[in-house]
Amino acid sequence: MQGQYRSLVVVVLAVFLSAAGAPVTTYFPGSKLGPVIAQEYADWFSKAKEPVLSQGTNTNYAVRVTVFQGTFVVLRIEKKSDGSVTSVFKHFCFLRTGVPMARSAVERSLASTDFMRLSDAIERLGFFSVEPPDYVVTGTGPMYLVEVYDGAKYHVAERPARETNTPFGTVAELAAEIAGIDYVATLSAPRERCQ
Repeated sequence: MQGQYRSLVVVVLAVFLSAAGAPVTTYFPGSKLGPVIAQEYADWFSKAKEPVLSQGTNTNYAVRVTVFQGTFVVLRIEKKSDGSVTSVFKHFCFLRTGVPMARSAVERSLASTDFMRLSDAIERLGFFSVEPPDYVVTGTGPMYLVEVYDGAKYHVAERPARETNTPFGTVAELAAEIAGIDYVATLSAPRERCQ
């Protein structure tokens, strides 16, 4: 009887913890993102099985750009501890239950020189100092989230559109250029029903 009781407690606890959503502080340590949007992103990343950048296992440096507009895309560029550099680009849709499902995923090896261009731009442009916008986000356009973890520091910033000639926009565009992807074209492609 005691074993059955213990099993029931474990099941109830697991259900409660999964319903509580992913902890924001795990995905966005020290972030200035608003609590509602941070929880939404943390839930999506957790359900989509996206790694926590600041806890990079065998990762020395990582950049993740997430663009959301109905569906969402995630571009993650990582420099592994063995020196290899990879990009992973995923396009997600949402099941009726609200769980994101990868519609497509492309993984590539990247040249170290391209990665150096990105990491140098992040430092040169002062991405780690980018503050949250001083306006309220409204409208129906895409939302961009850019995260960087350099092995010691983590920073995240969010904007309602691609900005040009800013640290935020330059990092997002350079990451896409290096990985050979187009965020908006992928989001704008005809959509099949998410099964």
